[in-house]
Amino acid sequence: MKHTNEGFSLIELIVVIAIMTVLTIGLAMGLSSVFRMEEKTAVETICGKLRYAQNSAMAKSFAYVSIEQASDGYYINIVEGRGEKQRQEHKKLCSLETKLSYNTTMGSVQQVIDESHPLQLTYQKTSGAFAPMIDKVEDNDTFTFVSYQDEGKTARDCYCTGITLERDGRVSNIILYPKTGKCEKEP
Repeated sequence: MKHTNEGFSLIELIVVIAIMTVLTIGLAMGLSSVFRMEEKTAVETICGKLRYAQNSAMAKSFAYVSIEQASDGYYINIVEGRGEKQRQEHKKLCSLETKLSYNTTMGSVQQVIDESHPLQLTYQKTSGAFAPMIDKVEDNDTFTFVSYQDEGKTARDCYCTGITLERDGRVSNIILYPKTGKCEKEP
């Protein structure tokens, strides 16, 4: 009697499925940690650049930070000094898969950072506290600040109170303290 092998045994099939499952889980975990690392690096970069801009604003009297969306991701820009002595630093924060937004003293609405809504911050030279949020940087290196009217119709300066990074359901928050100019990652 002649036996021919016409397929896989049940044991062989189970072993192959188990190997594929382990490889798939490992790949998913590896990609997840890469994304978490990008997010962690972006948070550390934002906090570090804000501290640098604060020191620079107090020492040089002119510095601001801008977080902007471009076609290939989010960037943080630092501009310091005036005129011919002006220096700019441009660094990529993260890809577009991470959504960046910010909170303000105007209320609980989060503003998404996109091409038409960058976040621009500067500091007071004497105290190092945050100045009101920048609406526009003029050609002569002066600022127009964001303001709003409260319920009593009193004009109020608008300050940024936090920056949020969100990706795949994971959220990282940076808390900004307008009166001191400090920032920290929310625990």
